[in-house]
Amino acid sequence: MKNSAHRRGLRSPALLRCRVCAAATIIGTIIGAACGATASASTLTGQVLDPSGKPEANVFVTARNAARKMSFSVLTDASGHYRLDDLFAGKYELRARKSGFGDSAGAPLTLDEHDGSADLKLTPDDDTHLSTPGTAWLSALPNGPEKAAFVTSCTICHDQASPFTHVQRDAAGWSAIIATMKSQADAYSLVLRMDPDHLAHWLADAKYGAKPAAYDAFAPAAHVATSARVTEYEVGNVNSWEHDLAIEPKTGIAWVGDYTNDELVAVNPRTGEQKVYPVPVLHSGLHTLNFDRDGLLWMTFQAAAMVGSFDTANGQWRFYGGFTPGSLNHSFAYDSYGFVKKDAKGRINIGLWGGNRTAILDPASGKVQEFTLPGPKTDMPYGIAVDSKGLIWYTKYAENKIGWFDPVTGKGKDWELAKPDAGPHRIHIDDNDNLWIPLSGYSSVLRYNTRDGSQKEFPLPDADSFPYDARYDAKSNRVWVTGNGGNALYALDPETGRATTFRMPSILSYGRVIAFDYSTGDVWTALCSYPNKLALRDYGVLVRIHHALDLVK
Repeated sequence: MKNSAHRRGLRSPALLRCRVCAAATIIGTIIGAACGATASASTLTGQVLDPSGKPEANVFVTARNAARKMSFSVLTDASGHYRLDDLFAGKYELRARKSGFGDSAGAPLTLDEHDGSADLKLTPDDDTHLSTPGTAWLSALPNGPEKAAFVTSCTICHDQASPFTHVQRDAAGWSAIIATMKSQADAYSLVLRMDPDHLAHWLADAKYGAKPAAYDAFAPAAHVATSARVTEYEVGNVNSWEHDLAIEPKTGIAWVGDYTNDELVAVNPRTGEQKVYPVPVLHSGLHTLNFDRDGLLWMTFQAAAMVGSFDTANGQWRFYGGFTPGSLNHSFAYDSYGFVKKDAKGRINIGLWGGNRTAILDPASGKVQEFTLPGPKTDMPYGIAVDSKGLIWYTKYAENKIGWFDPVTGKGKDWELAKPDAGPHRIHIDDNDNLWIPLSGYSSVLRYNTRDGSQKEFPLPDADSFPYDARYDAKSNRVWVTGNGGNALYALDPETGRATTFRMPSILSYGRVIAFDYSTGDVWTALCSYPNKLALRDYGVLVRIHHALDLVK
């Protein structure tokens, strides 16, 4: 995340524009395919047995179509049967997976217009425990301040279920790993605030990585939605970092930014067709992206200290400079439906991860106003939201703080959360001015009312999961949270405190932001580990849970 500002034919910090040739034609093709008629489809059925030959419920059966870079998954029912409908003609790789067992890979099969059938048998688990999620490894650690500090410091980029992570090491071995983590980026080194030597000895003494704790992904208390269908899309390459995604309201197209490769990618949810749009700024660090209510796609370019927009109808880019070098432009404030929020003057609020600042951009004039937030200059604001009074609210992940700032008066205040190393992450605000704050160190979500200061903490179904993003859905009054380590998304009902769990079929499913498609009821996230090899894949993944919004009504 170095603040490189190399540009591909662009001049410094004024309003910048360029056009991608023939983009309108290409986008029209993608949209047409997404909305067009479904090709002839096949159904695949079968049964999954455990190693002893008994039917096994709640097993993810996944059919991967490598040519389309798409995988389709469902869970088996109580008798071990599965049914995958609406599959394309083509070649498929079949897999059965459940925590506590080894994977079962079926023989490759080809589907045409006829239906197919294939049974699978799980294998016994082995010493690598690849199907055991990160929460089980973390739960083996003793609870206490060291654990919360470890979780907030060392799970911010990838899942603890990676076999690179759950290896028992001595203190010297852990010291080497910690040094490697700190060297990844100047900004990330500030997140690791726990004394490295103390952390290394604590991990060694706790024998971290030797054995996971007992874990049941489908325990009754988790309220797992077992009827959900999941589609995954492979995007990018081994060097990719598909960090955030957004769903275009008019078309349902999924848009994702590749941080390291300077690319914007459009994915057709029906066919899997992908179109790559190179970002016309080298080393841009495309981080957050989302649509405003006018249909314009907005993006932060973290490494280039810029903000930009992309018109999906005509392929026109527009860039805004004028931010302080090193501002590490991070994220936007959203309204309760998840659109980029604008004030009465059409201005946009942007959270800056560097220099303890926030900013307001006027897209019409290109004017940028930066504001210094309370606290030391070394503080790093992470999440951002704007309440009904126009106050800017923010979290400081590494500093364990939340706070507010009034851009009119210049006054503000922040304070530490009651729990140490809570790790307040990416936030959202609802129409009653409730902030929804993921507490990464404690596998919970904090509701903080900005009007009266009242608060309530909601535990998530999986102990020791690592919630990264909270996204409020004004349509159903649910709060969706990424459950990293639990390979899950959670839909929390604020009225009852009960959360519905949606499991994801892939191991090491480290989700970033959550996006909704209100036209279909689908819920999406991007699996983004850094680097990809720690997730045992050489590409990024978009996850689409079909009709999930309807399943929590």
